[in-house]
Amino acid sequence: MRIVVVGASGNAGTALLRRLRRERDVELAGVVRRLPGPDSGEPYDQVEWHSCDIGMPSAADQLAEVFAGAGAVVHLAWQIQPSHDQRVLHRTNVGGSRAVIDAVLRAKVPALVYASSVGVYAPGPKDHPVSERWPATGVPESSYSRDKAEVEALLDDAEREHPELRVVRMRPGLNFQRDAATEISRYFLGPLVPVQLLRFNRIPLVPTHRRLRMQAVHTDDVAEAYTRAVVGDARGAFNLAADPVLTP
Repeated sequence: MRIVVVGASGNAGTALLRRLRRERDVELAGVVRRLPGPDSGEPYDQVEWHSCDIGMPSAADQLAEVFAGAGAVVHLAWQIQPSHDQRVLHRTNVGGSRAVIDAVLRAKVPALVYASSVGVYAPGPKDHPVSERWPATGVPESSYSRDKAEVEALLDDAEREHPELRVVRMRPGLNFQRDAATEISRYFLGPLVPVQLLRFNRIPLVPTHRRLRMQAVHTDDVAEAYTRAVVGDARGAFNLAADPVLTP
């Protein structure tokens, strides 16, 4: 089966390529803005690479050609920076996702696996979990959450109009792996935080709040879930988070 991964060189994409290489009879193609260098090595070698800015007006046409003959498309691409420019982020994240969905339908790809987020859920209780039936309307104060909810609304339309398309929505918490530590620290701490102090346990206090709740999961476990969605027959939405629940 030919599998196309959009956003294949990021944190989750790298882990997914690493995991999919273990599957038999799989051909991998990756779509990224910047192609990996010729000496990038595993897991980027033996991948058919395509360069595409999915936020461009012509992206759907280019992607439809790349997706032709694919058994599944995994859409992982999501732009986080520059966080201050919501117009640029919306162009890539929502406009780019629209292009991916359109291209999947044009190319008649039978399955689309989308990297949604725990951030897609509407505000909920802090003292007990909720099911996947909880509204996926996002948090109004968060542009990230609003964009994730808007993309899921696009998927609702696609499923309603094209019931033959198998859509899987993965809603992971924060994805962490050692290989992406520099990238993750830059996203969450910014460029000015002296992260080297963390290696020597020099941070005496960690800010907290009694109502703070967050979900986390290792990126390899997320990649395993994506793989099972691709090679299996699942449909629908799945929250991905690691057990057990940690409390003070």
